Amino acid sequence: MIGSIEPLQNRITVAACQLFDVQDDLEQSLAKIKEYATRAAAEGAALVCFPESYLQGYTTQETLARERALDISSRPFADILKQLASLQPTLVIGFIEQAEEQLFISAAVVRQGRLLGCYRKTRLAPGERLFDP
Repeated sequence: MIGSIEPLQNRITVAACQLFDVQDDLEQSLAKIKEYATRAAAEGAALVCFPESYLQGYTTQETLARERALDISSRPFADILKQLASLQPTLVIGFIEQAEEQLFISAAVVRQGRLLGCYRKTRLAPGERLFDP
């Protein structure tokens, strides 16, 4: 047919959760992630995205960032993944990452408790110079 548009057959519903972060309370952050991911999944979302540094709370204070930072190969990070295992949608969760002595503003891509990938922010704002690009 001339002029017709084929319908998209491979659609995905994405939910963007624009939430205030929870400072210094990882368990409350995880509870909110579970709550909103469950709600989004009930509405058909296959991908649920959370804000930058949402997991530990956004900060530009180096002392706080170092206290809150997580290494993706650490036991605490593995424990977080376990807590997300029952969730059906794929999650993109912003967090403060530490690798050796470097700090990153990162996003973890998680599906049913498995880390699929990790992206590190490369375009830092002027106040974010304590983080590595």
